Amino acid sequence: MGFILLILPVLVLILADSGDVGVYQNAIVSVAFAFSSMFISTYITSTLGSKQALCLGLCMYSIFVICSCIQHLFRGYIAIVSNSSAIVGALVAGIGGGILWTSEGVYFAQASKSYSVLTGEDVSLNTSYFANIFAFIFLVGEIILKAMSTMFVTWLNFKQIWLYSIYAIVCILSSLSMFIVIDYSERSPNARSISQSGCGEKALGSMLLFQSDAKMKYMVLMPTAFGMTSAFLNTFVGGHVIPAALSPDNDESLSIEYLVGAMSASAAASASLVNFLLATTRLSEVKMENLMVVGALSYATIPFIFLLVPRFSEWNLPMILCVYVIMGVGRAMYEGPLQSAFALFFPQAKQKEGAFANKALSYGVGSAVGFLLNIYLRCSDEGPYCIRYNNNSLHYVLPLEVVLIIFACLGFAGFWVAHIMQRSCQRLQLCTEDEDEIVVTGFEGTLLEEEVEKDYSLEC
Repeated sequence: MGFILLILPVLVLILADSGDVGVYQNAIVSVAFAFSSMFISTYITSTLGSKQALCLGLCMYSIFVICSCIQHLFRGYIAIVSNSSAIVGALVAGIGGGILWTSEGVYFAQASKSYSVLTGEDVSLNTSYFANIFAFIFLVGEIILKAMSTMFVTWLNFKQIWLYSIYAIVCILSSLSMFIVIDYSERSPNARSISQSGCGEKALGSMLLFQSDAKMKYMVLMPTAFGMTSAFLNTFVGGHVIPAALSPDNDESLSIEYLVGAMSASAAASASLVNFLLATTRLSEVKMENLMVVGALSYATIPFIFLLVPRFSEWNLPMILCVYVIMGVGRAMYEGPLQSAFALFFPQAKQKEGAFANKALSYGVGSAVGFLLNIYLRCSDEGPYCIRYNNNSLHYVLPLEVVLIIFACLGFAGFWVAHIMQRSCQRLQLCTEDEDEIVVTGFEGTLLEEEVEKDYSLEC
């Protein structure tokens, strides 16, 4: 499934290359993504099943890429067609993204559990292994697409419309490939009763889980911290530090876009390497809670470095590269161990959709908050922490950096609280690792799941 989701880096590349319109597209995608995660994704995933919801999300992303082709084809000729295509595409992508990431998490949890049943291996180990393998394949695909974009445009002088046409082909093939994967939701005899839950319950699944399960209130802090740090890196470091510090004017072979792309690729490369090591070496034996310490330290280290070295003139290429590598390590923790934690901490069938919807939503909220703080924290007198941006506006970055460090610490503390709650529930036998009693028949390897609903007297 990692190769199938190579469609996702395409979205990032297109939004980054859309100029002024891209700012509005990002805003529309963020709002639509949040709305979809809150009200649409859990309903679609529980009604259609994880595989069909994944197919729908990927198809909606493909529509976005096609709209981007139309946008660039008519850019400079028929503005209303170009701008309308951009807005419609962004709206579809945002809604599709909420559906996609929720259903992807549910499908991942179902695949991990089914594999554990077939092999007899521990479900927690297999969940961690699957998460890291998926993250590795996904991140390698991101690196390939970013390198392809740079090579085609910078070296081969491809027109943007040609590149976007290639993106469209990649997206369509990815969407079609999803139809051939195993549908785990069909293998549960009780799936019909789950899909027949009330519309309100399914539509508000993420908020109901957040309200009813104490663990979720703490779990969302880590993806929020990652989202805020990602926004800081993309808007502040990529948008202002690199242009001011690395000034490529004296080297015609370089450009700001090339440098930012190279730094972004280095972050993805370091993340993929970490996930590969976590999946294939003895690092897989490291406890999940300890890996979250590494993630929180990564999110806190990046703003802390800029607290120590606030002036752009003091930065150079090795220092900026180090920041992106650190972010790559943090992203590896988000894509791998944290993904498996959400699957293990919320194992019930009715919890999965809400759990991964909350994970996606909290990341989106964190990204939006980080972006807004970066834009709207202003100051009047230029100084070490009152930074002049490329548009000559003055921004007070000290509060932003302090908030990022605080949220990184809260994310770490929140995960540990949720981990302790989960362990306590397991020891008291009020919360089990699996919600299903699974019977494996000998007929063509078919899995039949008899879901046993349990009465929990505590919030587990």
